[in-house]
Amino acid sequence: MRYMLRPDSDAVQRQFSARQRRVGDRIDLAAKGDPEAIASMRDELRRSPDSWEHRIGLIFGLEKRGEVAEALRLAGELASERDGNHFVHFHLTQTYWSSGDRAEARRHALRALATAPTAQDRVDVREMLRVIGASALIPGEGGDG
Repeated sequence: MRYMLRPDSDAVQRQFSARQRRVGDRIDLAAKGDPEAIASMRDELRRSPDSWEHRIGLIFGLEKRGEVAEALRLAGELASERDGNHFVHFHLTQTYWSSGDRAEARRHALRALATAPTAQDRVDVREMLRVIGASALIPGEGGDG
């Protein structure tokens, strides 16, 4: 007889947390331009094409390696395929901001704020924009509004 763990059990939560850390570590390596991690992102996207986390990791990795045109192509696909959450839109802001496309960066910065589910999430988006030097994209933050 095989026993199944309850989804809310400590063991399941530990397994989930460990998996999330491994995925996060691979995404961090890809974002730093690590070729093996980028290959891993591509493999993972073949298995789970809707994983926005892996798509963002791949976009950042390609940017880091100087493959900006491919990164922007993937960013455009991500932007067009889903409405996205505030994380997706913030990361797209980051991609477009670093490429110099201020209009797309602004559009996604505003979407990041609009899709942030809580007041604290909106504060976090504004702070992340300040960290990357893009707070001028948001009205009332020192930009042209």
